[in-house]
Amino acid sequence: NPSSGLEGRYSEEPDLRIIVEGQTVWAHSQILMQASPVFRKLLLTKMEESIHGKVELVDKSKDEFDVFWDVLRYRSCLTKENVKFLSVWAHEYDIEGLHKMCEDYLISSMEVSVAGLEHAIKYNLPDRAAQCLDVISADIREHIEELTLLGSAVSAETMHQLWPFICKAADVDAEMLDDFSPGHVMWPFLAKVAFGGACQVVKIFVCEFQGCA
Repeated sequence: NPSSGLEGRYSEEPDLRIIVEGQTVWAHSQILMQASPVFRKLLLTKMEESIHGKVELVDKSKDEFDVFWDVLRYRSCLTKENVKFLSVWAHEYDIEGLHKMCEDYLISSMEVSVAGLEHAIKYNLPDRAAQCLDVISADIREHIEELTLLGSAVSAETMHQLWPFICKAADVDAEMLDDFSPGHVMWPFLAKVAFGGACQVVKIFVCEFQGCA
């Protein structure tokens, strides 16, 4: 039976209750503390988690945690199905080794996309972000449709990276405003960069958005 209380924290048996989606998973605190400074801080300070030997993961998926825990325990392999969410867990819990493994896998095995660039920027994967930006900027027209479909799901930070290449494709010279919203009602006009004969429309949009005379 899993041990409980502080006296069992360093046993070879599972000694920590992880509560996720209302379900309890018994885990080894030592594995989590060795892997993650975030868990280490939770469990080595006099916080509720340490006192009661319980950590509740709010807004987390039980299925994702099961995979995450298997990777930490058994060094399970990364796959195309799990690498994206594992990179999120690694970022959130500051697990450098797993974070780097996920980034390397994304670079070597996953298709470049605007969504991939957004993910890399959001979760601090600089080498993956550079890869995506290089490919996308080389032919921005190929990716405008995806940009339009993503709409406000694209962050301003990602748009700042792509904006010079969008303007170049539209044959305009304009700086992106700091408060530009990718979900702006006029955003679909940028999609017309992808199609012939639309540059004038985009020029008008950029000029109006910047308050040109």
